[in-house]
Amino acid sequence: MPDFTYEALASGGKRDRGTLTANSEREAITVLDSRGLFPVRIEPVKSAAAASKGGKRLKSRYLAQLFGQLADLLRAGVPLLRAIDTLQRQTSYPTLKEILREVHDEVADGTNLADALNQHPRAFNELVVSMVRAGQEGGFLEDVLERVAQFTEQQEDLKSKVVGAMAYPVFLGVAGFTVLNILVIFFVPLFEPIFEKLAELGQLPALTQLLIGTSHLFQNNWVAVVIVICFTVMLPFFSARDFDAINPGSTAKRDVPAAIRATLMLIAVVMPLVLFFKEQYTLAVITVGIMAGLYQLKTWMGSDEGRFTLDRWRLAMPAAGKIYLHLALSRFTRILGTMLNNGIPILQSLRIAKDSTGNRVLTLAIDKAADNIARGEKLAVPLAACPYFPRDVVEMVAVGEESNQLEKVLLDIANALEKRTSRQLELFVRLLEPLMLLVMAAATMVVVMGLILPIFKIGSAVK
Repeated sequence: MPDFTYEALASGGKRDRGTLTANSEREAITVLDSRGLFPVRIEPVKSAAAASKGGKRLKSRYLAQLFGQLADLLRAGVPLLRAIDTLQRQTSYPTLKEILREVHDEVADGTNLADALNQHPRAFNELVVSMVRAGQEGGFLEDVLERVAQFTEQQEDLKSKVVGAMAYPVFLGVAGFTVLNILVIFFVPLFEPIFEKLAELGQLPALTQLLIGTSHLFQNNWVAVVIVICFTVMLPFFSARDFDAINPGSTAKRDVPAAIRATLMLIAVVMPLVLFFKEQYTLAVITVGIMAGLYQLKTWMGSDEGRFTLDRWRLAMPAAGKIYLHLALSRFTRILGTMLNNGIPILQSLRIAKDSTGNRVLTLAIDKAADNIARGEKLAVPLAACPYFPRDVVEMVAVGEESNQLEKVLLDIANALEKRTSRQLELFVRLLEPLMLLVMAAATMVVVMGLILPIFKIGSAVK
């Protein structure tokens, strides 16, 4: 029998935490109730095997296709084991084929489907496992699988809209930055011999001096610039665990992407030695200092304090902050509504759905809401106390609680927020594109003016 960790409230309001063994989550709730405890959180204990098998991810489109086809097969009367085996044999995606083979073997050994999926936490998240578990215990597994497929497709569509809308502005930004650097590093030095006389007379405009100085800085210190750029690009994707992939003594299966990241990072870290060999000691120290500062910044951004501060800044951003907020709330309300609609208890649903926002500030407000519900109070009250939850959303949640139709209202909120976000995102991108073009034009104009002003001075001197 599987083990479950729990957090429950005793009659005096004291929190009790521990582990118990039961055949299912429902039986665990019954055991806690017999002890006079009110369950706040119950989750299965993940075994070491689960942790070791949890390294492979599945793309959302494969998940949606898998659950949709599995629901169709079960609804047609095909036994579960045979349905999984059929999907495993027909899929051409190697990762999915391997995972389905392992799930099939675990179900054949007597493990229920939810626990078998839970052995692959990176492929099937907690939302999917909880919904499948509720569907099995309630006898409506086919309906749950179909809803999971629809939910996954909706989330993937929303993600595609956001990525598609931001693709062109990002391309403009990268192209503009590249062109500007080419102008400053390679184009500006071509005019330097023309301006030598003005420089000797001390009549070279300040803007031109700044451009020439910047060009010299990049040309003379290109090694340091390349090191810092490479380190900055690699740092967000790097983890200290990546070094295990190039450790000769490691017995684990080689992770090629991790090995590439670790190798590139190792090269970037060692490269400042080149500056020492060239006797550019000051530049080497500055380069190492910049790299250490960037690493410290990443460490701070990964800490609880740093993430909370960054999440608060994201919500406070002009224009983009509102879009980010609505995206986070639409994910939260859709996941919470979907789970409640499938019979999962509200406290467990809140615990799972809160992390879907991707924002610590909103997660804290949802945590307070869960505590309110554990005390028998309303969900809408702590949400209203958070300044980031829109008033109309809080009012709709309150109405849903009073009418006992919270799951339906939450799904309606998610649909409304997604439509609103789509309109706001479209407007934001339409405004962002000309703004970026103006910025690029202004930057180019600064370079051109820096080169034209000395020519005007030379022309005036000739006259």
